[in-house]
Amino acid sequence: MKLRNKKQTRYNRGFTLIELLTVFSISAIIAAITIASYPDFTSNVELENVALDIALTIREAQVYGVGAKEVDIGTGQFDYAYGVHFDTGNKNSFVVFADKDGNGVYNDIYEASTENLETIPIKSGFRIVNLCVNFTCTLAGWNSVNFTFKRPNPDAKIKISAGSTASGFATWGTVEIENIKTGKTKTITVTNTGQISVQ
Repeated sequence: MKLRNKKQTRYNRGFTLIELLTVFSISAIIAAITIASYPDFTSNVELENVALDIALTIREAQVYGVGAKEVDIGTGQFDYAYGVHFDTGNKNSFVVFADKDGNGVYNDIYEASTENLETIPIKSGFRIVNLCVNFTCTLAGWNSVNFTFKRPNPDAKIKISAGSTASGFATWGTVEIENIKTGKTKTITVTNTGQISVQ
């Protein structure tokens, strides 16, 4: 009879206090690490999404240019290039435009009424911090980068400009986006062969 009672008590013991405290401590450490890294994770995802949205807008201009989208419906005008304009003077938005005069740039003073198709705001908390072409970033002599696309070629024409004055074409250009809170950046690169990427 005594032997039977010993067997029952041995199997009905349960967890000790030390075992329970160890499990709770490990769970608390894992939860703390997860909660602490969550804001970084979400800010990185948001930055990536903003950069991808801009890259997709550039791709949309490319599709419109190659597909010969009619600029003014009903006019039969299919031969304009479509482009995206980034300006260091306006770090919180960019412009999708139809290059009606064929100069490869968007000029917000003279052509806003005819060439501006849409001004797209950048999500709050993010901004354009740098524009570069061919290893040269924004200088005093120029303040904007224009990416245009015209059929039948998917290639990009990349021009820098200052006001109404445009330079020659570049082989590649970049737009750098920053998360204002964290200071982290993402770069959208467009090459003259029409490749668009986010790094």
